[in-house]
Amino acid sequence: MRREEFERMTWGEFQCRHRGFIRGQEESWDRARHIMYYAAIPNLKKHATPEKLAALPKDVSKKSLEKLTKERYKQLKEKWLSAN
Repeated sequence: MRREEFERMTWGEFQCRHRGFIRGQEESWDRARHIMYYAAIPNLKKHATPEKLAALPKDVSKKSLEKLTKERYKQLKEKWLSAN
């Protein structure tokens, strides 16, 4: 994302973009986990699921994750702008 694009974003646009980025990352890791699972099936003695074989952060309860508040967003934006 370019700096100008970031600076023009509203809070809602940033949240949508952030959620989309995270979802894309999770889908990539989930695909990798399933590939690993299907490659390992012949060597498994007991039946396992992809989730048991390789746990991902998305498998953790969403309640334990910290939500991004507007204040935290402003802090991160200021930090990003000062670094660039």
